[in-house]
Amino acid sequence: MTAFTSEATRHRCVYSKPTMAVGFGATMPGNTLVGIVCGWLFWQRGLIAAIVAHFLKMPPKGVD
Repeated sequence: MTAFTSEATRHRCVYSKPTMAVGFGATMPGNTLVGIVCGWLFWQRGLIAAIVAHFLKMPPKGVD
């Protein structure tokens, strides 16, 4: 690979691949929902409740 790239390569969008768009479209709403729930828990119940809820939503290790 050379240090110089073509004009088309430098300006290619990262999200142009369908798999990237699906991953982005699935991740953003999920993270938004968890952020809203954890924010509400922090506001109503405190930091510990928000931390516990955040850890409970995480999948077990090795599950992708």
